[in-house]
Amino acid sequence: SVRSSSHSHTSSKMQRRKRLESSLSSPTPAWGSSPSHRPRMDSISSVESDQFFDCLDDIEFGFDKKEDSANDVTNSNRDEQVAIYSRRKIVYPDGAPALVPAGESISKIPAGYLEFYSNNRSKALSRYQLTQQWRKDEKIYSIHCRPHTWFPKLKEAYEHFIHGFTPDGMPVIYEAPGRMKLKNLFRSGCSVKDMINHYCYLMEYLSNLEGVLMDLHSRANDNDDDAWQDELAAFAHAKQNRLENDSVQFGFVVVMDISGVSPTILSGDVLTYLQQAGETNSLHYPWSMRRVVAVNAHFLLGAAWGAIKGVMPASVTADLLSSKQTRDGALKQYI
Repeated sequence: SVRSSSHSHTSSKMQRRKRLESSLSSPTPAWGSSPSHRPRMDSISSVESDQFFDCLDDIEFGFDKKEDSANDVTNSNRDEQVAIYSRRKIVYPDGAPALVPAGESISKIPAGYLEFYSNNRSKALSRYQLTQQWRKDEKIYSIHCRPHTWFPKLKEAYEHFIHGFTPDGMPVIYEAPGRMKLKNLFRSGCSVKDMINHYCYLMEYLSNLEGVLMDLHSRANDNDDDAWQDELAAFAHAKQNRLENDSVQFGFVVVMDISGVSPTILSGDVLTYLQQAGETNSLHYPWSMRRVVAVNAHFLLGAAWGAIKGVMPASVTADLLSSKQTRDGALKQYI
């Protein structure tokens, strides 16, 4: 009877996973059609990745021992092929590295570029081609397979977390710039380039959220909590509803607690980073940051908010909620 019970439990888990995969299906999926149930990777544990995927810290992570040669990153004869997220990389179905984002192909201009450049196809195509070169130069396709040594200190210096999603299926990032200690981080040796690398690490996670979670949980043991499947299916359902009227697949919302923000915080390398992060988003992840909701705004905010808003991508709609509005639950209309 024990064997029968175990078989029934396994069968139930398989059925749940199949239902989840069905709910994640789309005309151009950015993840593999079905996750391969492979053993865990050799344990080269990473505190950084464990913390980055907060709810998955019971799963071991590792980095590929073989680093792809830059010469291997090629898109020759692949104009029509759609890239996927698999084994923590952006690749083509045969495993070859891709220069385009997951879910995209060389031959089709992504909707985000067309939206950002007001349907000017010539300008959008030019920018998309520059992004492909940038992704090759920076090896973005394998960014989740490389050690992220500044991650724990960076998370401590600038608090930001990913939690939940909006009613229309966009993940939400929570930030607290008023408590950031980036000046101390820069003094300790972290550079603006290191910060931009982290920003791209985060963007690749958010834009491949379904693929990341399916890929990581496919390596989990039999005691893996099934609740994540229901949560991911709910996210996918909300996202699919949005895409009925929104051609841009990738979008996210930022909730920013700006209590304690002052102009003195936004100077030097801090302001340089914020400017470069905004430029990186506009150039290579266009139309992805949809809305910023600043909460706990105080009447003396003035110049500090102007500086923050000034470095945001053009795609952003920014809303301010006072401390009273925040306490009264005004944020609920957004998330």
